[in-house]
Amino acid sequence: METKVMNDKHQAIDETYDTDILVVGGGISGLAAAVEAGHQEGVEVLLVESNAYCGGNGMGVEGMLGVDSVMQKEADIHLDPVELIGYEHQQAQYTPNGSLWLDLIYNSAENVQWCLDQGVEYDQVDDYHGTCVAPTFHWFKGGVASKGYVPQMKKKAEELGVKFLLEAPVTDLIEENGKVVGAYSKTKNKNIQINAKAVILATGGIGGDKELVHRAGWKLENTVLTGMPSVKGDGYKLAMSSGAMDTITNSCQLIVNYIQALPYEGVYPHYDELNGMMGLPAGGPFLWVNQDGDRFVNENIRQTNIMLQSLAINSNKVAYMIFNQEIYDDFTKDIENAKDVLEKAVEENKGNSLYKADTFEELAEKVGLPKEEFLRTVEHYNEMATNGRDIDFGKETDKLVPINNGPYYIARLDFNYIVGIGGIGSNKWFEVIDDQYDPIPGLYVAGMDTAMQYHDVYTINVGGSACAHNVNSGRTAVKRAKQYIDAL
Repeated sequence: METKVMNDKHQAIDETYDTDILVVGGGISGLAAAVEAGHQEGVEVLLVESNAYCGGNGMGVEGMLGVDSVMQKEADIHLDPVELIGYEHQQAQYTPNGSLWLDLIYNSAENVQWCLDQGVEYDQVDDYHGTCVAPTFHWFKGGVASKGYVPQMKKKAEELGVKFLLEAPVTDLIEENGKVVGAYSKTKNKNIQINAKAVILATGGIGGDKELVHRAGWKLENTVLTGMPSVKGDGYKLAMSSGAMDTITNSCQLIVNYIQALPYEGVYPHYDELNGMMGLPAGGPFLWVNQDGDRFVNENIRQTNIMLQSLAINSNKVAYMIFNQEIYDDFTKDIENAKDVLEKAVEENKGNSLYKADTFEELAEKVGLPKEEFLRTVEHYNEMATNGRDIDFGKETDKLVPINNGPYYIARLDFNYIVGIGGIGSNKWFEVIDDQYDPIPGLYVAGMDTAMQYHDVYTINVGGSACAHNVNSGRTAVKRAKQYIDAL
């Protein structure tokens, strides 16, 4: 019998646990897996979490998708799943495995009901501030999972006899005769060996690891990582060490723009009214140019998909937005003290990312743009705006506003990286697969690490699908693992 440690770093063992199912990570998907496993008769479950609490990236999640749920029926909302699946597949240019969408959508109503049965609390169902193509979004109580989902699911798991081991990151997997049979973990004082018949990775993605963010295709210069700092691709690294298919270069991200010089309220800049995912850097009645002084996209693409704002910029070395005082004042008319905020931001100029000038020539000099090309771009843009038609990228007329009168501003658009979505190859049963699409026995994955139904673009317009995937993948992985265990 051959036993090996995937990364071969373990030390002398201080404590050993024996369990049937080991869940690695206690976020949305990890808790779903733990509760589902707790309902399985005769199955012992251990959940290990690197933090001192459960929730992870999921603490700030606002809601989850449902199609034909009990809440929608009560609200007289009737949706066509065929249309939604077709829409999502088309938005991703048919690159994902369509069976993943079939599984997600057609299980979504039952998953909402299952969550309700576990004690999860929802407030309402709607189209998420009008940004979704249909009212699929089931809001958690208080608008966040930290109030409506996490405490309720943790409590339910404990009632079902699930054991929790907190502040205990998993460092390695254990393989025996080609099967994953456990893992090593480490607390502050102990080296732990966990013997398990099946291991479910639910570690929340790669968003806290700069090297992995770069491998996924994103520039690191001036990029801020605002997801959970503890979410550093642990599951991804463990899966790769076991021979898993690497899908990180085809994964997508929850990533938006921000301007370093502008402040933001609260912990996360993406929620800020001025500097967030719906604010100034997201696009609209502004001009965007790249390092060559060229316009490169319809600056209002956020109307199509809020995540597209960053994808277009990532194809350039650097991107800037240009506007004048008049455009800024109109855009921020409902934001208190917006004018004072801008003036202070220009004065402090954090990150050398925001400048003010009386002429376009001065703007070009401030950031080192090629002056002649930039001036041609501005002149052409203003001419199109005056004529009321964008003959380059078809920007909506109401957002095609001439930038005629100073003072003028130029701001560098940087990335706010929140969550990595995908990276570990798996099938629709959330068995981890190798490069030949064959399952790695005993190893499963749930949540953000395996969300490959989007592929390269986070098609966020069917609201709540990522969270619904987390619940669905957690539950499905357990059911598949139970079949595997029964067959041992």
